[in-house]
Amino acid sequence: MLKKIVHSYGALLSSAGKIVALLFLCIVFGCAFVLPLWKFAVSSPRAYTIAVLACIFLFFATFVVKKAISIGFFRFFILIAKIALVFLAMALSIWLVLLGKRLFALFVIALAVIFYGAISEFAKRKSDKI
Repeated sequence: MLKKIVHSYGALLSSAGKIVALLFLCIVFGCAFVLPLWKFAVSSPRAYTIAVLACIFLFFATFVVKKAISIGFFRFFILIAKIALVFLAMALSIWLVLLGKRLFALFVIALAVIFYGAISEFAKRKSDKI
């Protein structure tokens, strides 16, 4: 019985120790990484913004290159064309709605659906020949 009590208290102290260790790691991480970033952002906001945007761009460029290599150039080009078509159609139709030309926005969406189908069909026929 004494062995069970000691084991229970040992498990409780072990859990408490893990919580204290996690808290310590969070404090160290905050002091080591977040505090210098905050200081950089406060002291030079323009340089901080440029640095953050450059990091985001590098991450995005790395992702794009890896995706292009993994799926092949042609399929990657088709994927980019589809994404660009959807985003451009959405932006144009939102712009037209804000201008009060809802009928033209509906026409843009219909054309986007047609062009999306055409791109998909072109890609399917081209991949069948390859």
